[in-house]
Amino acid sequence: MDFNDLLEKFKWTDFEEYIKEEREKLERNVDLLVKARRKFREKILSIDDIDDRLFQVDEKYFKRAVEELRRGEVTGVDGTISFYPTPVGYWCRIGVVAVNYMGERLNKIVYISDAQLIDTALDNIGEFLKNVEELNRYTPLLYRALMFYKEREIALDRGEKWKIVHGPLIPLEMRLGRLGVGGVLETNLKLAEKIVENRHIMGVLSSTRRLRILNLGYVLENGEYLKISDLGSLLISEIRRAPEEERALIEDFVEEYGDKVFVGIYKAFNKAYVFEASREFFREAAHILYADSLNNPAKGFPMLIDYADSLCKTLVNPEDFKRKLEYELLKKEGYKAFQALDERRLRWSH
Repeated sequence: MDFNDLLEKFKWTDFEEYIKEEREKLERNVDLLVKARRKFREKILSIDDIDDRLFQVDEKYFKRAVEELRRGEVTGVDGTISFYPTPVGYWCRIGVVAVNYMGERLNKIVYISDAQLIDTALDNIGEFLKNVEELNRYTPLLYRALMFYKEREIALDRGEKWKIVHGPLIPLEMRLGRLGVGGVLETNLKLAEKIVENRHIMGVLSSTRRLRILNLGYVLENGEYLKISDLGSLLISEIRRAPEEERALIEDFVEEYGDKVFVGIYKAFNKAYVFEASREFFREAAHILYADSLNNPAKGFPMLIDYADSLCKTLVNPEDFKRKLEYELLKKEGYKAFQALDERRLRWSH
Protein backbone atom coordinates (compact mmCIF):
# COMPACT_ATOMS: atom_id res chain seq x y z
CA MET A 1 0.00 0.00 0.00
CA ASP A 2 1.33 3.42 -0.92
CA PHE A 3 0.25 6.78 0.46
CA ASN A 4 -2.36 7.34 -2.26
CA ASP A 5 -4.00 4.01 -1.42
CA LEU A 6 -4.08 5.08 2.21
CA LEU A 7 -5.74 8.36 1.31
CA GLU A 8 -8.47 6.45 -0.50
CA LYS A 9 -9.34 4.55 2.69
CA PHE A 10 -10.39 7.77 4.40
CA LYS A 11 -13.80 8.67 3.07
CA TRP A 12 -14.60 12.25 4.02
CA THR A 13 -18.19 13.20 4.65
CA ASP A 14 -20.28 15.94 6.22
CA PHE A 15 -20.31 15.87 10.02
CA GLU A 16 -24.11 15.59 10.25
CA GLU A 17 -24.13 12.61 7.89
CA TYR A 18 -21.25 10.99 9.77
CA ILE A 19 -23.07 11.25 13.12
CA LYS A 20 -26.09 9.42 11.73
CA GLU A 21 -23.98 6.37 10.93
CA GLU A 22 -21.44 6.61 13.75
CA ARG A 23 -23.04 4.16 16.22
CA GLU A 24 -23.63 1.52 13.57
CA LYS A 25 -20.04 1.84 12.34
CA LEU A 26 -18.63 1.61 15.87
CA GLU A 27 -20.65 -1.51 16.66
CA ARG A 28 -19.55 -3.13 13.40
CA ASN A 29 -15.89 -2.29 13.99
CA VAL A 30 -15.97 -3.51 17.61
CA ASP A 31 -17.44 -6.82 16.45
CA LEU A 32 -14.55 -7.12 14.00
CA LEU A 33 -12.03 -6.38 16.78
CA VAL A 34 -13.51 -9.04 19.08
CA LYS A 35 -13.35 -11.64 16.31
CA ALA A 36 -9.82 -10.55 15.40
CA ARG A 37 -8.71 -10.93 19.03
CA ARG A 38 -10.04 -14.50 19.19
CA LYS A 39 -8.37 -15.44 15.92
CA PHE A 40 -5.11 -13.77 16.95
CA ARG A 41 -5.10 -15.66 20.27
CA GLU A 42 -5.74 -18.95 18.45
CA LYS A 43 -2.76 -18.25 16.20
CA ILE A 44 -0.57 -17.37 19.19
CA LEU A 45 -1.55 -20.61 20.94
CA SER A 46 -0.65 -22.60 17.81
CA ILE A 47 2.98 -21.42 17.74
CA ASP A 48 5.40 -24.36 18.10
CA ASP A 49 7.31 -22.95 21.09
CA ILE A 50 4.32 -21.33 22.83
CA ASP A 51 4.80 -23.51 25.93
CA ASP A 52 8.19 -21.83 26.42
CA ARG A 53 6.71 -18.35 25.98
CA LEU A 54 3.21 -18.15 27.45
CA PHE A 55 2.70 -18.86 31.15
CA GLN A 56 -0.06 -18.85 33.72
CA VAL A 57 0.54 -17.44 37.20
CA ASP A 58 1.80 -20.27 39.39
CA GLU A 59 0.32 -20.50 42.91
CA LYS A 60 3.66 -21.36 44.52
CA TYR A 61 5.49 -18.42 42.97
CA PHE A 62 2.52 -16.15 43.62
CA LYS A 63 2.43 -16.90 47.36
CA ARG A 64 6.18 -16.32 47.60
CA ALA A 65 5.84 -12.97 45.79
CA VAL A 66 3.05 -11.85 48.16
CA GLU A 67 5.17 -12.71 51.21
CA GLU A 68 8.19 -10.86 49.83
CA LEU A 69 6.04 -7.79 49.21
CA ARG A 70 4.62 -7.87 52.75
CA ARG A 71 8.06 -8.29 54.30
CA GLY A 72 9.28 -5.13 52.55
CA GLU A 73 11.70 -7.05 50.31
CA VAL A 74 10.50 -5.21 47.19
CA THR A 75 10.97 -1.50 46.49
CA GLY A 76 9.42 0.58 43.73
CA VAL A 77 11.42 3.57 42.47
CA ASP A 78 10.15 6.41 40.31
CA GLY A 79 11.25 9.96 39.62
CA THR A 80 10.01 13.25 38.30
CA ILE A 81 11.77 16.19 36.74
CA SER A 82 11.04 19.93 36.65
CA PHE A 83 12.53 22.26 34.03
CA TYR A 84 12.61 26.02 34.15
CA PRO A 85 14.20 27.73 31.13
CA THR A 86 16.12 30.87 32.09
CA PRO A 87 18.18 33.35 30.03
CA VAL A 88 21.35 31.45 30.98
CA GLY A 89 20.19 27.85 30.70
CA TYR A 90 17.74 25.41 32.25
CA TRP A 91 17.20 25.24 35.99
CA CYS A 92 16.32 21.68 36.83
CA ARG A 93 15.00 19.82 39.88
CA ILE A 94 14.95 16.02 40.07
CA GLY A 95 13.00 14.09 42.67
CA VAL A 96 13.17 10.31 43.18
CA VAL A 97 10.80 8.38 45.44
CA ALA A 98 11.38 4.85 46.75
CA VAL A 99 8.43 2.94 48.21
CA ASN A 100 8.07 -0.42 49.92
CA TYR A 101 5.52 -2.21 52.08
CA MET A 102 5.76 -2.33 55.86
CA GLY A 103 3.25 -5.10 56.47
CA GLU A 104 0.02 -3.74 55.01
CA ARG A 105 1.29 -0.16 54.98
CA LEU A 106 3.31 1.69 52.34
CA ASN A 107 6.58 3.31 53.41
CA LYS A 108 8.35 6.04 51.42
CA ILE A 109 11.74 7.73 51.11
CA VAL A 110 12.18 10.86 48.97
CA TYR A 111 15.44 11.97 47.35
CA ILE A 112 15.68 15.41 45.76
CA SER A 113 18.28 17.62 44.10
CA ASP A 114 18.37 20.66 41.84
CA ALA A 115 20.99 22.39 39.73
CA GLN A 116 21.37 25.08 37.11
CA LEU A 117 23.84 24.37 34.32
CA ILE A 118 24.97 27.56 32.62
CA ASP A 119 25.13 27.64 28.83
CA THR A 120 28.85 28.30 28.30
CA ALA A 121 28.18 29.73 24.84
CA LEU A 122 27.04 32.88 26.63
CA ASP A 123 30.70 33.63 27.46
CA ASN A 124 31.12 34.78 23.87
CA ILE A 125 27.92 36.61 22.99
CA GLY A 126 29.12 37.34 19.45
CA GLU A 127 29.50 33.64 18.67
CA PHE A 128 26.26 32.96 20.51
CA LEU A 129 24.36 35.29 18.16
CA LYS A 130 26.01 33.79 15.09
CA ASN A 131 24.99 30.29 16.19
CA VAL A 132 21.70 31.12 17.83
CA GLU A 133 19.98 28.28 15.99
CA GLU A 134 22.15 25.68 17.75
CA LEU A 135 20.65 23.65 20.55
CA ASN A 136 21.34 24.60 24.14
CA ARG A 137 24.19 22.46 25.36
CA TYR A 138 22.21 21.32 28.40
CA THR A 139 18.88 20.14 27.02
CA PRO A 140 15.88 18.54 28.72
CA LEU A 141 16.99 15.27 27.12
CA LEU A 142 20.25 15.42 29.08
CA TYR A 143 18.37 16.15 32.30
CA ARG A 144 16.08 13.20 31.65
CA ALA A 145 19.13 10.99 31.22
CA LEU A 146 20.34 12.23 34.61
CA MET A 147 16.98 11.44 36.20
CA PHE A 148 16.82 7.91 34.80
CA TYR A 149 20.42 7.31 35.85
CA LYS A 150 19.73 8.44 39.43
CA GLU A 151 16.51 6.41 39.65
CA ARG A 152 18.34 3.24 38.72
CA GLU A 153 21.42 4.01 40.79
CA ILE A 154 19.24 4.60 43.88
CA ALA A 155 17.34 1.37 43.19
CA LEU A 156 20.60 -0.60 42.97
CA ASP A 157 21.93 0.95 46.19
CA ARG A 158 18.87 0.13 48.25
CA GLY A 159 18.86 -2.92 50.51
CA GLU A 160 15.62 -4.61 49.42
CA LYS A 161 15.98 -7.93 47.62
CA TRP A 162 13.87 -6.89 44.61
CA LYS A 163 13.72 -3.50 42.89
CA ILE A 164 11.13 -2.19 40.41
CA VAL A 165 11.80 0.90 38.30
CA HIS A 166 9.28 2.77 36.18
CA GLY A 167 10.04 2.37 32.50
CA PRO A 168 12.62 0.30 30.62
CA LEU A 169 15.66 -0.91 32.53
CA ILE A 170 17.82 1.07 30.12
CA PRO A 171 15.70 3.93 28.69
CA LEU A 172 16.47 5.51 25.34
CA GLU A 173 17.92 8.60 27.05
CA MET A 174 20.56 6.35 28.65
CA ARG A 175 21.53 4.98 25.24
CA LEU A 176 22.35 8.28 23.56
CA GLY A 177 25.75 9.91 23.32
CA ARG A 178 24.66 13.10 21.54
CA LEU A 179 23.64 15.04 24.64
CA GLY A 180 26.14 17.88 24.67
CA VAL A 181 28.61 16.52 27.24
CA GLY A 182 31.31 13.87 27.05
CA GLY A 183 31.10 10.38 28.52
CA VAL A 184 27.30 10.18 28.63
CA LEU A 185 26.87 6.88 26.82
CA GLU A 186 29.93 5.27 28.40
CA THR A 187 28.80 6.16 31.95
CA ASN A 188 25.23 5.05 31.34
CA LEU A 189 26.33 1.74 29.84
CA LYS A 190 28.50 1.06 32.90
CA LEU A 191 25.40 1.48 35.07
CA ALA A 192 23.46 -0.69 32.60
CA GLU A 193 26.01 -3.45 33.16
CA LYS A 194 25.41 -3.25 36.92
CA ILE A 195 21.66 -3.37 36.33
CA VAL A 196 21.93 -6.57 34.33
CA GLU A 197 24.44 -8.14 36.72
CA ASN A 198 22.19 -7.35 39.71
CA ARG A 199 19.52 -9.72 38.30
CA HIS A 200 16.94 -8.60 40.88
CA ILE A 201 15.88 -5.32 39.27
CA MET A 202 12.95 -5.15 36.87
CA GLY A 203 11.42 -2.39 34.78
CA VAL A 204 7.69 -2.01 34.11
CA LEU A 205 6.30 0.32 31.45
CA SER A 206 3.03 2.15 31.94
CA SER A 207 2.79 2.57 28.15
CA THR A 208 4.62 1.66 24.97
CA ARG A 209 4.55 2.81 21.35
CA ARG A 210 5.37 -0.69 20.10
CA LEU A 211 2.02 -1.59 18.57
CA ARG A 212 2.93 -5.23 17.95
CA ILE A 213 3.79 -5.75 21.61
CA LEU A 214 0.49 -4.12 22.58
CA ASN A 215 -1.27 -6.54 20.23
CA LEU A 216 0.27 -9.44 22.12
CA GLY A 217 -0.97 -7.98 25.40
CA TYR A 218 -4.43 -7.65 23.92
CA VAL A 219 -4.75 -11.45 23.53
CA LEU A 220 -3.59 -12.28 27.08
CA GLU A 221 -6.07 -13.46 29.68
CA ASN A 222 -5.84 -12.19 33.27
CA GLY A 223 -3.11 -14.02 35.15
CA GLU A 224 -1.03 -14.74 32.04
CA TYR A 225 2.38 -13.45 31.01
CA LEU A 226 4.27 -13.83 27.78
CA LYS A 227 7.99 -13.84 27.03
CA ILE A 228 8.51 -11.74 23.90
CA SER A 229 12.24 -11.51 23.19
CA ASP A 230 15.56 -10.71 24.77
CA LEU A 231 16.51 -7.08 25.38
CA GLY A 232 19.42 -7.23 22.95
CA SER A 233 17.12 -7.80 19.98
CA LEU A 234 15.18 -4.63 20.76
CA LEU A 235 18.31 -2.54 21.34
CA ILE A 236 19.86 -3.62 18.05
CA SER A 237 16.65 -2.75 16.18
CA GLU A 238 16.86 0.83 17.52
CA ILE A 239 20.46 1.79 16.70
CA ARG A 240 20.44 1.78 12.91
CA ARG A 241 20.65 5.57 12.69
CA ALA A 242 23.09 6.03 15.57
CA PRO A 243 26.60 7.35 14.80
CA GLU A 244 29.20 4.66 14.26
CA GLU A 245 30.94 5.16 17.63
CA GLU A 246 27.68 4.92 19.58
CA ARG A 247 26.55 1.93 17.56
CA ALA A 248 29.80 0.12 18.34
CA LEU A 249 29.43 0.72 22.10
CA ILE A 250 25.84 -0.52 22.15
CA GLU A 251 26.69 -3.53 20.00
CA ASP A 252 29.46 -4.47 22.46
CA PHE A 253 26.99 -4.14 25.33
CA VAL A 254 24.41 -6.28 23.52
CA GLU A 255 26.97 -8.95 22.70
CA GLU A 256 27.90 -9.26 26.39
CA TYR A 257 24.55 -8.64 28.10
CA GLY A 258 21.76 -8.59 25.51
CA ASP A 259 20.52 -12.13 26.10
CA LYS A 260 20.62 -11.84 29.91
CA VAL A 261 17.41 -9.77 30.08
CA PHE A 262 14.01 -10.81 28.76
CA VAL A 263 11.20 -8.52 27.62
CA GLY A 264 7.72 -9.74 28.49
CA ILE A 265 4.15 -8.61 28.94
CA TYR A 266 1.68 -9.55 31.68
CA LYS A 267 -1.95 -8.89 32.53
CA ALA A 268 -3.48 -8.72 36.02
CA PHE A 269 -6.78 -7.03 35.12
CA ASN A 270 -8.00 -5.32 31.95
CA LYS A 271 -4.75 -3.82 30.69
CA ALA A 272 -1.48 -5.58 29.89
CA TYR A 273 1.92 -4.05 30.71
CA VAL A 274 5.36 -4.60 29.25
CA PHE A 275 8.18 -5.48 31.64
CA GLU A 276 11.89 -6.27 31.51
CA ALA A 277 13.61 -8.64 33.91
CA SER A 278 16.61 -10.90 34.33
CA ARG A 279 16.54 -14.04 32.22
CA GLU A 280 17.41 -16.03 35.34
CA PHE A 281 14.57 -14.62 37.47
CA PHE A 282 12.02 -13.81 34.77
CA ARG A 283 9.31 -15.97 36.35
CA GLU A 284 9.85 -14.53 39.84
CA ALA A 285 9.75 -10.99 38.47
CA ALA A 286 6.50 -11.63 36.59
CA HIS A 287 4.86 -12.95 39.76
CA ILE A 288 6.01 -9.98 41.87
CA LEU A 289 4.61 -7.52 39.32
CA TYR A 290 1.39 -9.50 39.07
CA ALA A 291 0.98 -9.79 42.86
CA ASP A 292 1.55 -6.07 43.39
CA SER A 293 -0.78 -5.19 40.50
CA LEU A 294 -3.61 -7.02 42.31
CA ASN A 295 -3.29 -4.30 44.99
CA ASN A 296 -4.22 -1.76 42.29
CA PRO A 297 -7.32 -3.14 40.52
CA ALA A 298 -8.26 0.21 38.97
CA LYS A 299 -5.16 0.15 36.74
CA GLY A 300 -3.78 -3.37 37.09
CA PHE A 301 -0.36 -1.71 37.43
CA PRO A 302 2.10 -2.35 40.33
CA MET A 303 0.96 -0.38 43.37
CA LEU A 304 4.53 0.40 44.46
CA ILE A 305 5.26 2.23 41.22
CA ASP A 306 1.84 3.85 40.99
CA TYR A 307 2.16 5.16 44.56
CA ALA A 308 5.71 6.39 43.97
CA ASP A 309 4.51 8.17 40.83
CA SER A 310 1.67 9.84 42.78
CA LEU A 311 4.07 10.96 45.49
CA CYS A 312 6.42 12.42 42.88
CA LYS A 313 3.59 14.46 41.40
CA THR A 314 2.52 15.66 44.86
CA LEU A 315 5.78 16.19 46.74
CA VAL A 316 8.00 17.23 43.83
CA ASN A 317 5.38 18.89 41.67
CA PRO A 318 6.82 20.68 38.60
CA GLU A 319 4.21 23.45 38.74
CA ASP A 320 5.02 24.13 42.41
CA PHE A 321 8.70 24.41 41.52
CA LYS A 322 7.89 26.86 38.73
CA ARG A 323 5.63 28.99 40.96
CA LYS A 324 8.20 29.18 43.78
CA LEU A 325 10.99 30.17 41.40
CA GLU A 326 8.89 32.80 39.65
CA TYR A 327 7.79 34.22 43.01
CA GLU A 328 11.42 34.69 44.06
CA LEU A 329 12.27 36.27 40.71
CA LEU A 330 9.36 38.68 41.04
CA LYS A 331 10.48 39.66 44.54
CA LYS A 332 13.96 40.51 43.25
CA GLU A 333 13.17 42.15 39.92
CA GLY A 334 9.48 43.00 39.90
CA TYR A 335 7.97 43.42 36.44
CA LYS A 336 11.43 42.98 34.84
CA ALA A 337 11.69 39.43 36.15
CA PHE A 338 12.20 36.75 33.53
CA GLN A 339 9.41 34.21 33.44
CA ALA A 340 9.33 30.98 31.46
CA LEU A 341 7.16 31.26 28.39
CA ASP A 342 4.24 28.84 28.45
CA GLU A 343 3.06 28.27 24.90
CA ARG A 344 -0.34 27.23 26.24
CA ARG A 345 -0.89 30.85 27.23
CA LEU A 346 -0.23 32.17 23.72
CA ARG A 347 -3.89 32.27 22.74
CA TRP A 348 -6.24 35.02 21.74
CA SER A 349 -8.27 36.24 24.70
CA HIS A 350 -11.93 37.13 24.27
